Amino acid sequence: MKELTVIQIDYNQIHSSLRIVVEHGIGKMKIWQILTQRFRNKRKDHTIIFKNIAGIQNLMFG
Repeated sequence: MKELTVIQIDYNQIHSSLRIVVEHGIGKMKIWQILTQRFRNKRKDHTIIFKNIAGIQNLMFG
């Protein structure tokens, strides 16, 4: 197995720390079940509902 360079190690560290933030955000959105169930409203309403829930999440969890 090839050893990683310092640049690759630094990149992996930054990438993984950003990825975990995104994954936690997705996990919190799943609480509202907008990502886990079929969306049964009009397709054009999905974005606005998703953004509203994201705003509520940001207020709740900072």
